[in-house]
Amino acid sequence: MTNSNTLYVTCLTVCALSITAQAQFSVRGIDAPAGSTNDINQAETLLASQPTAGTDSPAVINYFDGAIDATFPGGTLFPGLGNTEYYALDATGFLTFNTAGSYVFRVNSDDGFRLRFDGNVVSEFVNARAPGFTDTAPILFSVGSTTSLRLTYFEQAGGDEVELSYSLNGGPQALVGSSNDITVRAVATGTVPEPATTVGLLGLSMAAMLVFRNRCR
Repeated sequence: MTNSNTLYVTCLTVCALSITAQAQFSVRGIDAPAGSTNDINQAETLLASQPTAGTDSPAVINYFDGAIDATFPGGTLFPGLGNTEYYALDATGFLTFNTAGSYVFRVNSDDGFRLRFDGNVVSEFVNARAPGFTDTAPILFSVGSTTSLRLTYFEQAGGDEVELSYSLNGGPQALVGSSNDITVRAVATGTVPEPATTVGLLGLSMAAMLVFRNRCR
């Protein structure tokens, strides 16, 4: 009976891991040719054509060049960063709102960026700049509402950083994905996640359930 209980607990743990594996952004980075990322339009063209330099599945968007952290501590290096100059990043995810209210989203960046919700541009800074931030207009979200998100970013030269945060009802800024107000998933709710790790976990959980059922007969 002890073995059966162990299998049952293992199955529950694996099932939970297969679900939480979705709670993340999906990030792709490219090293661009020198002098080719002078604005966000050029960067998006390059993102559509250049090979991937690195990928990441972070809980929050908080990247920097490793020199000085930006607004929020705990920043990480850009994925696959081989050249600190002329770099572009594409971050996507699906947001589910657990707290109703008026949200203002902020992108702190060096250099430029473009932020889309459901394919519509809600904020951007087209050209290069020193570290600075741009806010969206207030957006009302009800409990359970969802939106797809795409954040594109480029680094031209000098320092580089990008953070995605929000303010709820005029409150303090927090990184998107760092609180219970917003759930971030790499895939839309109700779709089958593609990552091999999630598929493997689901297969393992099913196997554990079958063994558990046979042991209990």
